[in-house]
Amino acid sequence: MIITTTDTLQGVEIAEYIGIVTVATAADGPSMKEMIKCKNGDFSVVGETVNAALTADLTRAGEKVGADAIIGVRFQNVGFGMKTNYTYSIGTAVKLKK
Repeated sequence: MIITTTDTLQGVEIAEYIGIVTVATAADGPSMKEMIKCKNGDFSVVGETVNAALTADLTRAGEKVGADAIIGVRFQNVGFGMKTNYTYSIGTAVKLKK
């Protein structure tokens, strides 16, 4: 499964646009220990974990609809902080020309 933020795939032709797929996850905000370690505001470790989960979920969502790729993927984080965060991702499932 190819997952990309671009709207096209270089050197590959899209045969069919299947439709939009969305996935979401809820995660607790960073712990006090994580915040101290990230005192420069770099919460990338927390973000990487959430994005990895969303990418895995996108892969499953794409496979469920028979897609070869998900293009135009966007990640959106809502409410980052001490409370639970809601993060979602959206993209377009496509079939590739073989």
